[in-house]
Amino acid sequence: MSGLEIMLLTGICAAALAVTPQLPDWKLVPGDGKIEVFLKGKPFTTVVYKGTPKPYLFPVFGPGQTEMTRGFPMVTRPGEADDHPHHRSIWFAHGSVNDVDFWLEGEGMGKIVVTNAETGAVH
Repeated sequence: MSGLEIMLLTGICAAALAVTPQLPDWKLVPGDGKIEVFLKGKPFTTVVYKGTPKPYLFPVFGPGQTEMTRGFPMVTRPGEADDHPHHRSIWFAHGSVNDVDFWLEGEGMGKIVVTNAETGAVH
């Protein structure tokens, strides 16, 4: 995979940052490898992009602060399935980009790396 760069517009960071000035109900709080997203003062989601093969949103809250996605593999909950560890809440990936698998994880698989959280740049 050396020398292979894939530029993607994930929309996760870039879109959120682009619309924030026009939407006063939204607030973004950058952290170490993550961006917490608040809607009307309440947690909406966290964009996690550090320490993972691909960025993802977790947790995601719906009406009444109800969690909308399962916890595994980020957290373990009694009675919740623990299969498919590469399925992290809400994420974007594709099975084959120039013969590189960005869906699965592990040796020889592709990674999506955020290089600038302010612009949403990835490689």
